[in-house]
Amino acid sequence: VTVRGRDHRSREVYDATIGVFTMVNVKRGFTGEYKPAPVPPLPETDDPLELEKRAAALETYKKASGFRGQDSGTYAGQEKILHPDAWSLNPTLPPYEPYFGQEHRNHIGSVHGGHILAEMDRVTQHYAMWMTQHDYFVTAAFDSIEFKQPILPSMLVTFRPAISAIGKTSITIGLDIYIQSHEQPQQQRSHHGQVWLVALDQNEHPIKISLKTL
Repeated sequence: VTVRGRDHRSREVYDATIGVFTMVNVKRGFTGEYKPAPVPPLPETDDPLELEKRAAALETYKKASGFRGQDSGTYAGQEKILHPDAWSLNPTLPPYEPYFGQEHRNHIGSVHGGHILAEMDRVTQHYAMWMTQHDYFVTAAFDSIEFKQPILPSMLVTFRPAISAIGKTSITIGLDIYIQSHEQPQQQRSHHGQVWLVALDQNEHPIKISLKTL
């Protein structure tokens, strides 16, 4: 998915956000539970317009997957450096317990992934400000978000953060999400992901950051 913006002065169109979403096809069984089901392959075609669309989709996937920096350890050309003080700060980060109610459900009854991502975005902003004492961050990318188990509105949800890496102007915060229920009181990890944030000054330019002194 590519989200484009348009500058209201110059009318220039630009790419604002690029991402790849991996969806799992599910089917309701006799017990009422949803389970993964095979996805029919794309039909063969000689239509040049359809082939062009598929080629463009593949290029979008390649471009978006570059955010992850799998080979170079970088985001958009910025080096990620593991900070020596990160490990000492991580144990001091308090957990966060968001509320997901019936209004957050998707069509199969669990919490919609979009609400989970939005909550991850909000809470990592707060953690970044708390750890650096810098008050303006923007989210540059979500990295390696894994949806391991669904969250139901009746569950107790806990976000546990950890600093993954820090650069001159950026910080990467990992989040593990745990769930509990009356039927399963022991915490189970439902989601894992990392959010990359960049600090900006009042003119919206990247600014050097430093971790909070313990």
